[in-house]
Amino acid sequence: MMLLIGLVSGFVICKTITDQPKNIRVWAVEDTVKIPTGLQSYLESNHKNDCKSWRGTDTPTGVALFAVEKSVGDQYALMTYGCSDQLNPGTTIVAAKVNGKWIITQPVEYYSGKDKLPSCSQIDKYQISKNAEPKCVDSKGSTKENTN
Repeated sequence: MMLLIGLVSGFVICKTITDQPKNIRVWAVEDTVKIPTGLQSYLESNHKNDCKSWRGTDTPTGVALFAVEKSVGDQYALMTYGCSDQLNPGTTIVAAKVNGKWIITQPVEYYSGKDKLPSCSQIDKYQISKNAEPKCVDSKGSTKENTN
């Protein structure tokens, strides 16, 4: 009887420790970076179980990877992302909390194409703080200070 209780207890403890979503991994790239509150659970609950939405329809399915490089409070995170066994170096997406809800920006909309700076219209749309993105590019291609 004691053996049975021990086996069941061991199984429950092991299951609890390893019970993580198998299709997504989120981590901070260094100790000074904090994963904003609620971001990991948002990514886990809103992920589509593959990498197609992040890398296109001709990519393999598998584990989505999100490496948080920078965060500002619980409102903003800059992340490198990838699929299965590879991050896409230099390719970042931004998660922002707008009206209490997390959103993931689309890189082609968020970035202006000039010096890896975001578009001012996206900065305003997602209410990104100047602490997160000090500069942006306006519709005329000029670099401006973020006033948010």
